[in-house]
Amino acid sequence: MKKIIFLLSIYLLAITNKSIAQAQQLKVINNTGCDVYYSIYGDYAPSCMPAYSSSIIVLSAVGTYYSDPTAVPIPPLGSTDFINGARVYSSLPGCSGFSSIAVGEPCSGLPATGTFYLFKADCSVCIDKLRTAKWVPATPPMFIATLIIN
Repeated sequence: MKKIIFLLSIYLLAITNKSIAQAQQLKVINNTGCDVYYSIYGDYAPSCMPAYSSSIIVLSAVGTYYSDPTAVPIPPLGSTDFINGARVYSSLPGCSGFSSIAVGEPCSGLPATGTFYLFKADCSVCIDKLRTAKWVPATPPMFIATLIIN
């Protein structure tokens, strides 16, 4: 009986850690061949609620970017705070057809994937097909989430 309770405790602990894991860093991979516009959500505590947002960040075509709350201005967050989602924009604000999708950690309630069209800075179509943003959740021990844009 003690062995069953012990195994059950380990199982419940593993489920709990998986459900509250949040990113302390974010790796963004742009495979589109176009510039990508996004912002990052975060919070002070591992609450999974996107309380604060960065300004729009531009990631150049076919690039990879690593960030933490210190490197990305998400006022008033700091290096010990959490990243729990991102918003990917179709273009810069002001272009007709401007739209966005949000993706994030499972506990945030945001979906893991979303699709969108991508426009250039001059508002012309960059690629005439739907693009996909996929959030790969953070896992212990590094707590690095990945945002892949294809």
